[in-house]
Amino acid sequence: MPEVDGWTDADDDTQGDHPITRKLFAAANTGTMEGAAAWVAAEFHAYVNGHEAARGEVDHGPALLTAALGYYDQNVDDSFWELYTEVHEKVDRRHERLALRFVASGGFDGQQREIEVAAFLTVVDGMLTEMRWVTDLTTFNQVRVAAGMLALD
Repeated sequence: MPEVDGWTDADDDTQGDHPITRKLFAAANTGTMEGAAAWVAAEFHAYVNGHEAARGEVDHGPALLTAALGYYDQNVDDSFWELYTEVHEKVDRRHERLALRFVASGGFDGQQREIEVAAFLTVVDGMLTEMRWVTDLTTFNQVRVAAGMLALD
């Protein structure tokens, strides 16, 4: 990954070295989830600070990631994810783990905000099967409340 003093190719919608990282950031930064079924597993699940990221009846698979990114796009103006760190571990021939550190920025509720996220991804047979975010719950809840959703505890 091109990196100088902790900065990556931040002006590029597609960031990172691993194909899943590149696809995830391209989807988040362009708002396009076309073809997600080709890289997001049917059993995909996502969590934020230990809370399941289900969106109503959509609780797994490519539809969950599409709904979650759609929620973000609808409620955050000029959203952009900027990758700072990507660490890849090949567990065995089928399983991989990725650790990412990035900043998600954008405007909501009339204010420009940034939220730093540590994300832990599990990849099985080249498909994203799980994503866990750890982030500042106060700022994350401000985004949720501004979007008319309940805050998490």
